[in-house]
Amino acid sequence: MVTFDSFAGDVQDRFHSYKAAALVSIQTQSSKSHFRGTYNSVAKRKIGSIPSVRLTLDDGRKLIHNLPEKMTLKVDTQEEKVTTGHNVIADMKGSDSGHDIIVICAHYDSVWQGPGAFDNGGGTAGIMELARVYKEKGSKYNLRFIAFGGEEMGIWGSKAYVKRLKDKSDKIKKDKHFEKDGLKTEFDYHRFLVNLDMMGHLHGRSCAVTLGDTDIAASVRLFSKEIRYAINVRENEIYSSDNMAFNYAEIPSLSFYRCGFGDLGGHTEMDVIDNCNPAGLAHIGGFVEKWIDRYIQAMHQFPFAKTIPEAGKTAVQKWFGERNPLEYKVEGSEKRYKDKKKKKK
Repeated sequence: MVTFDSFAGDVQDRFHSYKAAALVSIQTQSSKSHFRGTYNSVAKRKIGSIPSVRLTLDDGRKLIHNLPEKMTLKVDTQEEKVTTGHNVIADMKGSDSGHDIIVICAHYDSVWQGPGAFDNGGGTAGIMELARVYKEKGSKYNLRFIAFGGEEMGIWGSKAYVKRLKDKSDKIKKDKHFEKDGLKTEFDYHRFLVNLDMMGHLHGRSCAVTLGDTDIAASVRLFSKEIRYAINVRENEIYSSDNMAFNYAEIPSLSFYRCGFGDLGGHTEMDVIDNCNPAGLAHIGGFVEKWIDRYIQAMHQFPFAKTIPEAGKTAVQKWFGERNPLEYKVEGSEKRYKDKKKKKK
C-alpha cells in the first residue's frame, strides 16, 4: 500500500522490484474520489495487469492511522463488457484548397466518476462553435469536425477512425498503377489536426502542445505575442489524447487545453458545469479561431510540412508500447448523414 503523485518513473521501478501481487494506492488530493481506470502502457509492460485499487485520501489516512497488520479489502465492481462507441463527424467543403483535409476534433466522453463538463464537454462545445463560425464565414480548406468517443478508455474512437482510413488506403495502394499515376487516398489528404481538450474554466492558464513541424509551435508563440495572449507552448512533446492516433500515422497536430488539470477537478466528481462558464470557453476558443484564421485560412499555401520528427516518432511509439495500435479488428459500420434536400414545388 503506497501513496504517490504519479505512477511513473522510479515509482514504477520500485513497485516492480517488490514483486507485489496487488496494489492499493491512496489519493494525494482530498477532492478526488475512489478511482477506477487503467495505468499507462509503460506501466503495463513493466508490471503486467495486476489487481489495483485507489482509495480516497480520507480512507487512506484512517488505514495509515490504524496500521493494521492484516487487512481485507472487499471491492464491488462491474464486469467489463463489449459495447459500441460512436464518432460524430461533420464535413465542410473548402473553397479552393483541393482535397486537403484539416481535422478539428475533441472527445465527448468522460471518465466514469466525472460528469465531464471541463473534460471534455468544453472541448466538444468548442468544435461545435468553430463549426458554426466557419459555416457562416466560409473556409479555404476542407474542414472535418469530429467528436470522438472512447478517448478516456484508450483513444478508441480516434484509433478506429485512423485505422479505417489507413486500411482503406493500404488496400487501394496495392494497385501498382495508383501511386505511379500520382494519385492520393483520403488518408493521404489528411494534412493537419487541431485538438481541443479540457476547456471552459476561467481560471488556470492556456496551453498548447505540438508534434510536427517546428514552425507550428513558432506560429503559436509569435501570434500570442502579436495579440498579447498568454499561452504556454510545449514543442514536439507527447499529449495524451486523440491526437496520438494521428501522430502514430505521421499526421502532425496542435492540441489546445487549459492547464491546472488536478486543481480544476479533472477526472473527479468536481468536473461539473458550475465550474465552467462561457467566458472561460471563449477565452481560449477565441484564440484558436484567430490562430486558424491567421495561419491556415489566410495562407496562400499550407504553412506546415506534413512531418513528424524522428524523436517524436520514437516518443509516440514508446507511448503506445510495442504493439501496433492500429492492428485490431473494427466492428460495426460507417454511417454518413447528409442534409435532406428540400423538394422543389
